[in-house]
Amino acid sequence: MKNKKLHIWIALVVIAFFVCLAIFGCGDSIKGIRDMRFGIDIRGGVEAVFEPAGLKTKPTKEQLEMARDVIETRLDAQNILDREVTVDEKAGDIIVRFPWKSDEKDFDPETAIQELGEMAELTFRGEDNTVYVKGADVSKSQVAVDQQNRYVVELEFTSKGAKKFADATEKLVGQTMGIYMDEELISNPTVNAKITGGKAEITGMASQEEAQNLSDKINSGALPFSMETTNYNTISPTLGNKALNAMALAAEIALVLTCLFMIAWYRLPGVISCLTLAFQVALQVLVISVPQYTITLPGIAGLILSAGMAVDANIIISERISEELKKGNSVRTAVKNGYKRAFSSVLDGNVTTAVVAGILMVLGSGTMLSFGYTLLTGVIINLLAGVWMSRYMLNSVIRYKIFNQEKWFRKKKEKKILKFAETKKYFFLTSVVLLMAGVIWSSVNGMKLDTQFTGGVILRYTYSGEADTGKIQKEVQDVVDRNVNVQTAKNSATGEKNLVITLSGKKGLTPEQQKEILNTINEGNTNQFETAETSAIEPYIEIGRAHV
Repeated sequence: MKNKKLHIWIALVVIAFFVCLAIFGCGDSIKGIRDMRFGIDIRGGVEAVFEPAGLKTKPTKEQLEMARDVIETRLDAQNILDREVTVDEKAGDIIVRFPWKSDEKDFDPETAIQELGEMAELTFRGEDNTVYVKGADVSKSQVAVDQQNRYVVELEFTSKGAKKFADATEKLVGQTMGIYMDEELISNPTVNAKITGGKAEITGMASQEEAQNLSDKINSGALPFSMETTNYNTISPTLGNKALNAMALAAEIALVLTCLFMIAWYRLPGVISCLTLAFQVALQVLVISVPQYTITLPGIAGLILSAGMAVDANIIISERISEELKKGNSVRTAVKNGYKRAFSSVLDGNVTTAVVAGILMVLGSGTMLSFGYTLLTGVIINLLAGVWMSRYMLNSVIRYKIFNQEKWFRKKKEKKILKFAETKKYFFLTSVVLLMAGVIWSSVNGMKLDTQFTGGVILRYTYSGEADTGKIQKEVQDVVDRNVNVQTAKNSATGEKNLVITLSGKKGLTPEQQKEILNTINEGNTNQFETAETSAIEPYIEIGRAHV
């Protein structure tokens, strides 16, 4: 286009279009910021690491895939459709994550975690404990009501299972056939005659819910091995929503303050930088929301870091332009040379960051992958769209006579130069002293490791009124028989009072123990404590073993 004055208006239309697209989306194919898929650490939800129990060797890839399929089926039965189930072949674990529903009220995450890891192996056994038929021989299970209006579980066998069941009942005529779920006897009928037809029923159900739970377990199949979890995190939907609102407010304030500084300090280049930043943020939101990539807190950190690098790139460019103006160059020449001189510095910083982000995406998983993805896409957008767009717009604006003046730019002034070389020995000695002091302090006091390294449990509850930490500490110690630390705090994001219970030791906490702790601290207490966040961790990262 010959008339480069029009470029600024084209750029403004493009920016406005992408900003609106990022906010509101466009139909079902293009998701806006409101429909972004947030991780459990933002939205609230459950994360659990399931480890094989009782195995002497690490499970095979086929076994892990089989276990994942069973867990997926059980999640379907609980109507948990928005989830992530991943297999960590190196560690031999299965990681399950699922957020809360927006209207969730009665869901019990601890119970759900426990049920997901149960073997749920159905077997039909004789009086001598011989197994004749297994759950794998059952093709279908459903809840029904018998003639006495009792809830029963009806079973339909596969062709092979029907033959096995017929042979077993023929052999056990006059004897009992025990029906077991794992090692629990759930029904023990007497076989009066050979049963053909490939159907049977389980009686003795106390309620429809019990019958439905049993039926769901049978339909989901048996895990190839028993699985347990002592590593899990839960965040309440209330805490997640409030944290998200606080995060959004903080981002808005930071963006406004950054733009005000850029405009006040760098003037016209600052205005262009702010417009470019809006364009970059919009593109970044789209590359996350359109493919429905799960955004986590580390992912938000990557987004903020990439936005900071974008601002840094524009600061470098603006400073170079100021230096060119100081040399006596015209505005047009200063802008041209400023971008040319600054590009190598901007490129080096972004390429280095892109390499690190790429490594995190290749070698990492979970939160590390989220961080790497947002950082990498942010760096690419900064190079391809940010730097180019700001140059495109600024070169267009200065073609207007009114803006082709030095008053619209910051011009560097003469400053007193610090003769660093003459005083370098003092800085060197100061650095050595500080370094040695840090080494001595670390040697004496040791390194304080997070629970991710040491293992332990952190339980966070919300409450109102006052909490007797001494009493609660004693009550919890009686329940778990381990060292307990109880503190009160105020959540800066939500403004709510928190009771924080920390359990030491290289072991996590079972869902049953967590329930018992909550019931114990609520018993006889006027303050009703509600679970806000839990983090139960075995040593998650240690020498010779690493989970991500």
